[in-house]
Amino acid sequence: ESLRLVGSEMCIRDSGGGGLTEQTATTTSTTETAIATYVAADYTAMELTIVADDDTDRTITKLLVVHNGTTASATQYGEVNTNTALATYDVDISGSNVRLLATPASATSTDFTTKENLFEPLT
Repeated sequence: ESLRLVGSEMCIRDSGGGGLTEQTATTTSTTETAIATYVAADYTAMELTIVADDDTDRTITKLLVVHNGTTASATQYGEVNTNTALATYDVDISGSNVRLLATPASATSTDFTTKENLFEPLT
């Protein structure tokens, strides 16, 4: 294993060719907000696990994301809530980055933790 800094992200590399990182964000509105960002040239696909927490309820969500440098696509394949979903998710490409976007269900302060399994381009 090795550790390197990728932008403002800490990335742990293992011999499996993927990386494991974590990003956090907090929202206080129902406006769509980027809660995690990845350099598109560094990763072609990712598996994301997002935990949303508003101090009352929690949601855990799984997304698979892939992109071609121009378009990013995602499918949500799992979600568990303690009450109701705290957010919906989308992805896009902005500049040279793939962004994970969250639209919170309420303006209550919501903390997001995203853990990623990142896949580098094949060489």
